[in-house]
Formats: sequence, structure tokens, C-alpha cells
Amino acid sequence: MKSNRIFINGVLVFLHVHWFLFSIAQSQVANTDNWPYPLVQVLDWSKRGIINGDDFYANTKDQIIRQIGEVEFNKLEKHDDVYGWPQSLRKNLFDRTDTAAQKKVDANFEKLKVYKIVTYTHIFEGKNWGKYVILKAPYKENSFLDSPGKWEAIYFVMKEEYAKEIR
Repeated sequence: MKSNRIFINGVLVFLHVHWFLFSIAQSQVANTDNWPYPLVQVLDWSKRGIINGDDFYANTKDQIIRQIGEVEFNKLEKHDDVYGWPQSLRKNLFDRTDTAAQKKVDANFEKLKVYKIVTYTHIFEGKNWGKYVILKAPYKENSFLDSPGKWEAIYFVMKEEYAKEIR
């Protein structure tokens, strides 16, 4: 009898510890249920851009932080390059000669659930290029892509006219 109680207590402790660890892991994934950011439909994914380093931030940092705060800005800055994207979005990204592979990549972009987190005036080399948006595709809602758990979010830049709010 005593060994059964010890076994049951051990199992209960095991379950509690794993439930606790699971809860912590889930809290690390972005919760988009109550986001203030509007869901958008991208009208033309070929117009997407990537954030291009220091010059980009020098001209936009203040505008971005005013809209999303320092914490989200730091995430954006950390995950702003294409090398953090899932492989199914990066494959043949810059080589358009393999049209079959490119069609698969384009189909994955079409499936993404993305949110407009920032609208800003795009200044590059001293020229005003108009209104642009930064879009965020959180892992939680796009986990169908490969490399589960290896990315938190993907960020894109594009002209505002190509991101239509749907919520």
C-alpha cells in the first residue's frame, strides 16, 4: 500500500511539474487574442520588403516606439531579418528562376495570418517614400510553417496600400 501511495504521489508531482513547464512555454508564445493590432490581408506579397538595418532604424525608431512600445520594438529589432524566417518562406526567396519552388513559397505567404503593428513615413537616403506599414506574423497563428518553435514572429515592411485591414 505504501509503495502505491509513493508511486501515485510521484506521478502527481511529475504531472504538476510538466503542467507548470507547459504553462510557462505557452506564455512565451505571443497571445494575439486581444491584440490592439488590426488583422490585414496582403494584396500583393511580391511588394513585401525586409527591414534593412541601421539606416532604417535611424529614420523610423521614434515612430515605431510611439506605436508599439520599447518591448515590441526590441522584438522587432531582434527578429527583423530573413534568416530567422521558417525555411518554407526563405527557400528560393531571391532566386526566381525555379518557378515551381517559388510557387510553393508564394502559397505559404498567402496562408499567413498577419497584423499591422506600425504605420510610418518611410524615409530612405533623405527621400520621403510615403506611408509604409510593418506587419507581424506571430508563430502562434502561423505554426503550420516548418521549424516549429524556432521562431517567434516574422516581420515585413510594405507600402500601406498593399495591406488591407480586415478586422
